[in-house]
Amino acid sequence: MKRIAIDGRFITDPPSHGIARYSFEILKNLKLEEKKFQIFIFVRKNSFLKNESFQTKFVFLETGAEPISLKEQFIIPFYLLKFKIDFFHSPSFLVPFFCPKPFVLTLHDVNHLVREKDYTIFHKIYYRFVVSVQIRLAKFVVTVSSFSKKEILNYYGEQFEKKIKIFPCGVELRPLSLSSRERVRKKLNLPKKFCFCLSSPKKHKNIRNLLLAYNKLDTNVFLVVAGSLPQDVTKNSFPASKFLFLDTLSEEELVACYSLCDLFVFPSFYEGFGLPPLEALSFGAHVLSSRESALYEVLQDEVSYFDTLDCDGLLHGLRKTFSEFKLETKEKKEKRSLFTRGFSWNLMTENIAALYSQDL
Repeated sequence: MKRIAIDGRFITDPPSHGIARYSFEILKNLKLEEKKFQIFIFVRKNSFLKNESFQTKFVFLETGAEPISLKEQFIIPFYLLKFKIDFFHSPSFLVPFFCPKPFVLTLHDVNHLVREKDYTIFHKIYYRFVVSVQIRLAKFVVTVSSFSKKEILNYYGEQFEKKIKIFPCGVELRPLSLSSRERVRKKLNLPKKFCFCLSSPKKHKNIRNLLLAYNKLDTNVFLVVAGSLPQDVTKNSFPASKFLFLDTLSEEELVACYSLCDLFVFPSFYEGFGLPPLEALSFGAHVLSSRESALYEVLQDEVSYFDTLDCDGLLHGLRKTFSEFKLETKEKKEKRSLFTRGFSWNLMTENIAALYSQDL
C-alpha cells in the first residue's frame, strides 16, 4: 500500500480562496475503497479538517509550519522521511526546495510572473527560480486549464510539456431551499434586487475599477461585495445606499447570494480557471465577466463579457447587461445551470488519484 502525503495547510474554514477550495475538494472526493493508498494530510494546528465527515479516511499530521515559511523547508522533508511517504502532493506551488520523495505539484496559473508589478521581490524570485526547479524535479505538474498549461510552457519551457496534466475544477455546491435562502437574505440584510461580486485584496481581481464604475451607474440596484477589499479601497468611499460590503461568506451564505442575485460580476484581469463565475452559473445566475486568460475557455458563450476592463469599459458592460435583464427567461437560467454539469470535482480527483498509482 502506497503512502501518499497531501499538503492541506492552505485550507481555510470556510475554503475562502481558489487553492483552499481546490485542496478541500480533493480530500472530500478522494475514494479509498480499493485500499491502494494510505493518505497522510499535513495540516495547521487545530485544523477543522479533523472534524469533517471524511476525516476517518486520513492520518492528520500537524507540522507546526505555516505555508511559505522557512520552517516548512525542514519540517515537510522530515515528516516525509519519518512516515516513509512514497509520494507527496502539493495542491499549490509550494514544495520544499529539497524534497526527498517523488512529488506532484499543482500550478493553477503563473499570475506572479505575468503581473510581477503586483508582487514583492520575494514572490518574483520564488516564482522565477524556486518554482522553475520544482517543475523540473516534479514527477507531474497538474494545472486546471489549457490556458494555464500554455502559460507554464511559455514561462518555464516547452521541455515540460509531457509532464503537465490538465484536470479542470468542478462545481458541486448544493442548492438551498427557498426558506433557507430567505433566512440567509434576512441574516445578511440582502436587498430584494442586487448584483453580486466576490472581492480579494489582489490587484488582478480589478475590484477597485468595478466599484468606481458601479458608483457611476444610474441604478437603484445594490452591488453586494463579499470578501476582503484591496488596500487602496475603503468602504466609506462608496455610498451605503448603493453598496453592501460583507465579510468572507460561509458556503451556505455564498450559495444564497449566487441563487438570489440578479447578476454576478467578475472583472478579473487574470485567471487560471475562474471558479466563482462558474459556480454562479450553476445556480442559473446571469454572469458578466472578463474574457481574459482562461475565462472564455471555461465559461464559453454562457455569459456576457466586458469589452475592456478599465473603469469606462466596466461601466459600459454593466449598462449593456442591465438592458438585457428584460430578456431573461426560465429556459436561459436552466441552460446555464445545465452547462456546468460537465465540471466535476469527483472526476478531477479520480484523475489526480490515478497519478498516485503510477510507477515512481
